[in-house]
Amino acid sequence: MQGSDNSRNDPAAAGVEGATDPVLQRIAKAPLSQFRLPADTAPTWEVELLLSGATVFALMQVPAWLTTQLLFWDARLGSELQEFVGLAGMFAKVIAYTLIFTLLAHLMTRGLWVAAIGLRSVYPGGIRWRRLRYGPRFRAVARRELLTLKRLIDRSDDIASQMFAVAALMVVMTLFSLLTMGLFTFAAWLLVLPFGGRHFEWILIIMIATWISLSFLANWLDRRIARRATAAAWLHWVAPVQRLQLLLPLARMSTGLMLVFTSRFGVVRGTLVLLALLYALIGIAELDMLWERAKFSAGEARFIAQLDGAHALEPAHYADQRDPLVHALLPHIPSVNVRGNYLRLVIPYQVQQHPAALQSLCPGDEPALREASDESQAAYRALDDEPDSMQRVRAADAAEASAAARVLECAARLHALALNGEPLQVALSFHAGPEPEVPAFLAMIPIDQLPPGQHVLEVARLPTAARDGVLVDREARPAPPPRRITFWK
Repeated sequence: MQGSDNSRNDPAAAGVEGATDPVLQRIAKAPLSQFRLPADTAPTWEVELLLSGATVFALMQVPAWLTTQLLFWDARLGSELQEFVGLAGMFAKVIAYTLIFTLLAHLMTRGLWVAAIGLRSVYPGGIRWRRLRYGPRFRAVARRELLTLKRLIDRSDDIASQMFAVAALMVVMTLFSLLTMGLFTFAAWLLVLPFGGRHFEWILIIMIATWISLSFLANWLDRRIARRATAAAWLHWVAPVQRLQLLLPLARMSTGLMLVFTSRFGVVRGTLVLLALLYALIGIAELDMLWERAKFSAGEARFIAQLDGAHALEPAHYADQRDPLVHALLPHIPSVNVRGNYLRLVIPYQVQQHPAALQSLCPGDEPALREASDESQAAYRALDDEPDSMQRVRAADAAEASAAARVLECAARLHALALNGEPLQVALSFHAGPEPEVPAFLAMIPIDQLPPGQHVLEVARLPTAARDGVLVDREARPAPPPRRITFWK
């Protein structure tokens, strides 16, 4: 009866069974091989292998690429935008590391699954216990603790599918966190506009803490008190808060996937495990960003990296050795060996520090230059055949030149130069280099009278410190010792 049912369901088998050749009839009536793919195998295993294999190796290049992009924009954005871009970059690295680690683990688990299936087809009996030269106690413990090949196939198949789902959940949770932080940041920015941007960090933290506390309180009241009829009158806000938690599509996706795991492994344990994985990946991303920005030296020669440019040549100070992204904010000269009558010194403009430093030394000069530049552009756009428009252009150009001269004079005082211990009086110019260079000040230092040999150029540093953290404002500090750049003529 079973053979006839199979022949009715399979036209090809029915055709073989209807043949007159007895060999073909025996093949058609033979049962299916017990070594075929298990019937309860996850139906997505082929798609999982395809996505994992095609994605994981391409993702290996993503963290380095993200680091390059963050270094590029770090030197070009103000402090507020810099913090937002840094936050977005950190979440992007979390997504990259999530996919790399989980897909690698998924590939390894699927490889074990494939190996177990192949091994079972070659050795269907599994372990031959009687041929093992071990004692009866070890064999008894091994029989009880070790998985059979069938059990190993089932277990690795389940774990691989769970890993793939965890990878998707981590990515969705990270994207939801990034979107939520973006919305809170935008709302906090709108709130501080009337106050000139002050107390932005405090307002952002208070908003996030309030929303988290309100969400936990709503869920706790819903579970503990809301079922009581006497408390329902003053708990009408619970349901809107819970609906607001699932308002965004990413929130519904992440919550739906998370509830599948927490309903199987327990709400508290499942949530803690998922959050621990998420924060572990955030920690890895933060360490990666700190590693890229830090300067490490090894062994007993660590003291060499702490010497200044007068005793240790730093590649960052020479254009033919520096990395334009990593060393974008450090002053530099063309090379260690200098030729010609002039030494070309480039001092990059730091958008996080120069405005405050120039404002403290020469109040109003840089804002006046910005206004004069805007007026000059507006005058050129409005230029026509009328004499008044040409007069406006000349006046705007004169005002812009005067404002630029004042800013350059202030920058020259800010970055006082000295050569071999003697102060230099050198005028600065504005310099806009090719990408990925940042705008800078340019000094052409005459060296035609210098004798051949070693020389040391000193460049004064900015006296204003950068932001030390989220809640620490800028503050004026004594300037550190000048940078020393050694060269030979």
